[in-house]
Amino acid sequence: MLVGRFLKVQNEDIAALYIAWDEKRFSDVKKIAHKMKGAALMVGAIDFSTACKNIEHHDVEDSDTMQKEYQRLLKSSENLCARMLELMR
Repeated sequence: MLVGRFLKVQNEDIAALYIAWDEKRFSDVKKIAHKMKGAALMVGAIDFSTACKNIEHHDVEDSDTMQKEYQRLLKSSENLCARMLELMR
């Protein structure tokens, strides 16, 4: 039940993150990352929560590093959701 709820909310948050990123609303990107960090900690996903924290606290002015952290967060989310789906089987 918890895993299913996490996956549903995670998909919604990632969709919102994509939109905020594409629209360059970086304050919203950081807010979404903060929300995802909390949810990740609740399910014990430390690596993903660290990726979220890195975005949340990153200086937007350093766009190259910000882009790398954003890609890292997306990949980490993908890996986490895949592992959770495996647990549900």
